Amino acid sequence: MSVTPERTQSADFTDSYIDDEVIMVVKKDSKYANATKLSDFTGATVLGQKDTFYDELIDEIPEVNHLTPVATVPLVVDGIENGTCDAITFSSMSLPNLLENYPDLKKVELADGEGFSDPSNPDNAAIAKGQDDILDELNKIIGDISQKERLQIWQDCMDRQPA
Repeated sequence: MSVTPERTQSADFTDSYIDDEVIMVVKKDSKYANATKLSDFTGATVLGQKDTFYDELIDEIPEVNHLTPVATVPLVVDGIENGTCDAITFSSMSLPNLLENYPDLKKVELADGEGFSDPSNPDNAAIAKGQDDILDELNKIIGDISQKERLQIWQDCMDRQPA
């Protein structure tokens, strides 16, 4: 779960356990397949997941047709697969699994300084407010897991997901 100002009103968050990034995904044969900057998506129809950072960043695209966000990642993917949208915002950490299952899709390679203002999207665990001892213990556990182990755990989770 990503930390947002709204969420911090009702929950406390651990340190990040994985550092993700928001990317753009299109069909390989799309007119946007060779885009190198957000402004190349001017006028494009773009879809994101409801109540997430993935959806909020879409408004950084000039003159974008920002579709009403959908509730789940599978619905986001359905949007691009069935032609409802030209592009989707997506997790860089989940991209390999997506491309394995949908070989007609590709990541848009945006040039340095030409993408979202801050695409970083760290993932954190949330707990009820006021449990500082538990939060400290969770942060210690997270801190004791190496980056290599975290990436392996993530990959193991991706490998278990249904297509």
